[in-house]
Amino acid sequence: MNKLSALIITILISFQATAQVSQNTYLLFNWTDTNITPVPFLDNQRFNEVWGYEQNGREYAIIGSTMGMHFIDVTGNSPVEVGYVAGKAQGSGIIHRDFKNFGTYLYAVCDEGQSSLQIIDMQYLPDSVHVVYDSDSMIIRAHNLYIDTAMSKLYIFGATSDINTPGTPVGYPAMIFNLLGNPAQPYYLNFFSHANISYVHDGYVHNDTAIFNGGTDGLWYGNYANPNLPSEIDVLPFYQDQGYNHSGWLTPDKKHYIMSDETHGMRMKMLDMEEGVNLLSTCNLIGSDVNQYSIPHNQLFRGNYLYVSYYYDGLRIFDITDPCDIQQVAWYDTYPGDAVNGGYSGAWGTYPLLPSGKILVSDMQTGLYVLGHSGVTLGAGETFEYSFNMFPNPTSDIIQFNEAFQYIRIIDMHGKLVRSYTNQQTINVENLANGIYLVQVDRSGETGFKKLVKN
Repeated sequence: MNKLSALIITILISFQATAQVSQNTYLLFNWTDTNITPVPFLDNQRFNEVWGYEQNGREYAIIGSTMGMHFIDVTGNSPVEVGYVAGKAQGSGIIHRDFKNFGTYLYAVCDEGQSSLQIIDMQYLPDSVHVVYDSDSMIIRAHNLYIDTAMSKLYIFGATSDINTPGTPVGYPAMIFNLLGNPAQPYYLNFFSHANISYVHDGYVHNDTAIFNGGTDGLWYGNYANPNLPSEIDVLPFYQDQGYNHSGWLTPDKKHYIMSDETHGMRMKMLDMEEGVNLLSTCNLIGSDVNQYSIPHNQLFRGNYLYVSYYYDGLRIFDITDPCDIQQVAWYDTYPGDAVNGGYSGAWGTYPLLPSGKILVSDMQTGLYVLGHSGVTLGAGETFEYSFNMFPNPTSDIIQFNEAFQYIRIIDMHGKLVRSYTNQQTINVENLANGIYLVQVDRSGETGFKKLVKN
């Protein structure tokens, strides 16, 4: 753990004594819609996947629901829904949606009902979004998708299609499409077939190198440069803490792969991806360490940090500077209850790749969370500990700083942002409730923190 992380944890000890909501993160704002149809048998789930998108200096969150996809402008200090696309299948039986973008185009699938492949053009945001393709002629429904942007290929996992058997839907572990030329009209290339991998739940593909998560069948690793003749590198049918092989993500240097099993109590695995004697061997087992039924869901990397949506345990962030000695450095709990055996509630997805460093989290019950971070870089850029003065402290009204700061943020003991100021040297907190707070200041890329007592 670095010195800055230790400093912030020390500052927040008094916070955590009364409320275990967050560490090194804080809530900027939450967006939800209680009018959306819930799924009664899944703790009234309304929401699923989340993805991020930036265009012309504005940042957007796309969050899926039982009814469709919601486009939320998260650039400012409050969320604004600027677009909505209804799913072809909707209602209380819709649990899974997945979507990712290729340039301005968003590709979306749903895994329940008589659904379709939807392609949405986002180039006109924030004014509008436009559906440019919505058809079941290639995909009737699917569980997940991934886009190899370097090779302009779309991979759709757990797909049902009648493209090769007109009028008779067939299940495919994975299907591959070419997006080169006209991204609004994908061109079908082939499907994945394997003697020992009967289903692909999710996958990650980079420069034609593919990693497929095969549920109860384990992991497949190969190359898809030739869709008609993929080359297998290795298969991992058995491993430590094995359950349902759900999803994963490659580290930025492509040397390791984090893999999660969507099974209560199973830890994530950090696999060695360098060919040689250690290929696909586990060098670390990582968990949230909350309780025996904790269950990971989805994960992404940004820089040397791993971001995980951990269902009941919310967002969990790990420092992977040493992939074989990972440290948990930050978290934000979006769900009030603890994990229970066989249950699925809380944080579904996360997206930490927006230029601003804002972190997106989707909670199945309560919608979109937009988070900031305190005292660790979390992959958003270099952060330095900055010493500053503020007085008086304690205070009942005015706080004077030794200089004007680009941003001043006041965070309460629950990790929630309660005040935000720009380009100020003096602020008035007279209307702030009495208590203990954390003050964060930003100065030309430097960040500083101090405890504030309001009386």
